Amino acid sequence: MPFRKEVEPAPLVVVQGFLGGAGLAWDRHIKTFGDQTFVDRKIIIPSLGAVSSLHDRACELYFSLVGGTVDYGAEHSALHNHGRYGRTFSHGLYPMWSKENPLHFLGHSVVSLLPSFRYYPYAETYQGGPTLVKLQHLLANGQFGEEAHPDMVLSLNAGKRVFVKRIYAKLICSPFRGTQLVYTLGESITSAPNVRPFSVGAFLAKIVHIMAYFSPFLPAIIDVHADARALSCREASFLSFLKQLWKSDWAESKDATPYDMTFKAMEERESLFEGRAYPNSFYRSLVSTLTCRSRPHSRVDRRASLLSFLRGLSLEVCLLRITSRSIRSFNYDILRPIPSFLSLKSSTTEARHASEYKDSDGVVPSFSQWHPLPVTKCRHSAAVHRCFFEESPTNSNDVYPIPGTWIVTTVDGTHHLSLVPGLTKSEDSYQRAFWTDLGHWLKAVDASRA
Repeated sequence: MPFRKEVEPAPLVVVQGFLGGAGLAWDRHIKTFGDQTFVDRKIIIPSLGAVSSLHDRACELYFSLVGGTVDYGAEHSALHNHGRYGRTFSHGLYPMWSKENPLHFLGHSVVSLLPSFRYYPYAETYQGGPTLVKLQHLLANGQFGEEAHPDMVLSLNAGKRVFVKRIYAKLICSPFRGTQLVYTLGESITSAPNVRPFSVGAFLAKIVHIMAYFSPFLPAIIDVHADARALSCREASFLSFLKQLWKSDWAESKDATPYDMTFKAMEERESLFEGRAYPNSFYRSLVSTLTCRSRPHSRVDRRASLLSFLRGLSLEVCLLRITSRSIRSFNYDILRPIPSFLSLKSSTTEARHASEYKDSDGVVPSFSQWHPLPVTKCRHSAAVHRCFFEESPTNSNDVYPIPGTWIVTTVDGTHHLSLVPGLTKSEDSYQRAFWTDLGHWLKAVDASRA
């Protein structure tokens, strides 16, 4: 029998998302729900800008891992009128990142509630999945130098030093192609990135500016990473602070998360083929939907109905059902410009009534959770009811890691916050099943390196 080399489990990088850094007891959560598959795996949780654009967050992610001063790029910083350089990471969280030491990434939407820089003995993640897509795109376009160019990796040229051999990203409820909800919350329907006055988005922008202005006196856990924008009280006058509260140059720009979640921004990214799958990377997305089109087995019908009723009584589910109705009733006709995915259907009427554009997890429509780009190499497994997933997570769908291919799994009866710990006990069984599934999947990807 041939000897098979044992490979040390690749670390898992947890990337924070929109409004990240608010903090939750993830270490306690992982110790409760993580199984033995995570015992030997290092978990890295970098701190990124809470409301920064995908470009800025991807740059911060790269330099937080390898170390050094964050460089947003001369062209990008000049275009968006902020400093080229951000903070300096004197000690990278994983400076040995290389083809011999690849990394796993796990992300969730653009909504995150995670603590800042920490290591956990075993762990999971919540992030902005599009940040990881942007990171790989920037690597492909030489943002971090020739040595970090993914094409050097694809050639398998072991004679040269490269930074990434293989990226594995498991992305959960991620708005790869935007979401209608960003317009509901305040983004202009016809003139994004403008924000409607007195909207939720305008209110959040004021909160962020207050946090940035008083950042020298606030705990690191609510750090908004505005170093390159000179918004703190030590760099900006009180008058300029008041002007930003009246109309935010940051929030109403193309260099912020809200704009990146619009369909207009999605069109711009996809026109550059951002999000294409690379042959040496593994991709998997978990799609959540409040709609239950799949049916549980008869023997769990009663339990499923009861649990579904109890979950529906919780505050977060009630709120998500309201936002889900907003997504379902959204009128695409008033958008300017009209998204190109409507033209992919035989008629705009067919597109408006297609279930993938109406079904959602309460924050992101189903089609946007699948993968970037309308056409890519992918495998969609049949949707499974959450009861099936909870009873047998590793056998709920017949999918295996395939490099260069998006593996899409849909779990019915789940929502955008189903995997957030501590909200409700009714989600414990689903969270435990998710961890089990994730652990086995990561092991399978690691085995391919042996």
